[in-house]
Amino acid sequence: MSDRIDVGAAMMTTMVGAQVVAAVPIARFARRVEMSHGRLLRLLVLFRGLMLAGLMLAVLADAGIPLLLGMAALSGLTYGTVAGLLRAVVNGMVEARSLPRMLAILATLNELMFVAGPVLAATLGEVSIGTALGIMALAAALPAVLLPPISTSAHVEHAVSGRGLLPSAKPGFMLWLVAAGVGTAAIVGIEIGSVALAVSYDLPPARALVIVIPLCLASITGGLIISVRGRQPRIRSVVAMLTLTTAGLVLIALAPSLTVAIAGTVLVGLCVAPLATFYSLILDQLLPPSRRVEGFALLRTSQALGIVAVGALLTLTSPSIALGSAAGTILLVILWVAATYLPPQRPGSTDVITT
Repeated sequence: MSDRIDVGAAMMTTMVGAQVVAAVPIARFARRVEMSHGRLLRLLVLFRGLMLAGLMLAVLADAGIPLLLGMAALSGLTYGTVAGLLRAVVNGMVEARSLPRMLAILATLNELMFVAGPVLAATLGEVSIGTALGIMALAAALPAVLLPPISTSAHVEHAVSGRGLLPSAKPGFMLWLVAAGVGTAAIVGIEIGSVALAVSYDLPPARALVIVIPLCLASITGGLIISVRGRQPRIRSVVAMLTLTTAGLVLIALAPSLTVAIAGTVLVGLCVAPLATFYSLILDQLLPPSRRVEGFALLRTSQALGIVAVGALLTLTSPSIALGSAAGTILLVILWVAATYLPPQRPGSTDVITT
């Protein structure tokens, strides 16, 4: 059983690694080809679905570890670019004034699936690993069929600047990439560490849901609030939410009781969807049209790196140290935001965030 778990962990690590390595090169290729967003997106999604189907067959055939890892890498190859393309085409599908509300709804749905997905996968995996992978493959390929027609004006634009990764992005781009990555690490740290946290409070591992469920409900609540407001959060609101997230992580890491830990998860959860909405909106403003697919692929990559980092910390240390490290990093991000945006703007400044 432990060997099976180790192979599964290696496959997931390989998927994430492939995503991190391939996201930017594939996104760069996407903006150089004469192909509409919709057609390219369908091809990449279909490729991902086929690779997951191949992985399913390899698992059912009890293939060797090298083949399993190879198929896992191919399955994760296009994930970052698909995420970047999906986010880029949203601009052409809704009016500008409706974009904040649409992104808030998408962030809420994303958080719901982020929390419910592992539970569903574990449940299906107990029945049959092949069944679980088959459903993943079908779900991965389904958007290629269901994706609605996209305006012909929404095409992958050719780059108009140098070859560097971010030569034309406005100041602040890297800041929000880091913030998004650390935020994802915090959520994953709570989810993965929930079992260890439950055990530390003398609860059976199955009772870890008492930590995960409040996180899920709070994230949905935060998403509903930002969806109803339908506006981009101001920078001071973002700083306040980052501060609440830091406080929540500290409460979880140092909590003397389960009640305090749950209160910390609620604080973190309430801020998840509003912050995700803000990151998506502000990167849209900081990136030129020719770099949006690439930029949003980098956003997904930063989140993947956050998952890898917190996973390593949880493996090598403890949930308290991992969550405390995330809290400390978010505190540094808050100072970075304050230094970048809160001082009075100089004449002629082009910063797009209002305070």
